[in-house]
Amino acid sequence: MNLNRPKQLLLTGVFSLFLAASSLAQEGTTVTNNSAGGSFKNDQLMTDWSIGELVRIDTRIADNKSFLLTQGLLQPDNNGLMTISDEPSFAPGEVKILPNPVRSILQVQVSVNQPGNLHCMLFTAKGERLTQKSYAYYGYGTTETFNMTKLAAGYYFLYVELEPLQGGIVRKGAYKIIKIN
Repeated sequence: MNLNRPKQLLLTGVFSLFLAASSLAQEGTTVTNNSAGGSFKNDQLMTDWSIGELVRIDTRIADNKSFLLTQGLLQPDNNGLMTISDEPSFAPGEVKILPNPVRSILQVQVSVNQPGNLHCMLFTAKGERLTQKSYAYYGYGTTETFNMTKLAAGYYFLYVELEPLQGGIVRKGAYKIIKIN
């Protein structure tokens, strides 16, 4: 019995999966390879599972941004809505969203040392704008509130944008908000 034969078959199978994934990624199709688990999806439910997930999470993006590889915890498919952006964003800690998940009042704390016009927009998961608040920001920090009490439980998105007054770069950030009852 040749013991190297199963190893050759395994390596051939893994290599074939990577070739298939890279060719489909170039066509814009999402490909997921889960070596120890699976997925189930119907019109009401989507479930992913895995056995022996890594504790470390690592994400790599190809130079031409046509391929994204993540190892570690499973992440749900977002129906191709993920975008990779090189636009300037807020540094960690400059925008804080409290609490998240939220039941009633959502607070957005902005602490950027740059004056400008600040825009905060709340969207549904489908992209419909619910509300927008815009005002002059003086660079000292501010807290904006959104009353989420009457909204249904689910996912919402908060878009924050700072347009500097004197020739700076517009900074943008989008944040996922979870509304619970």
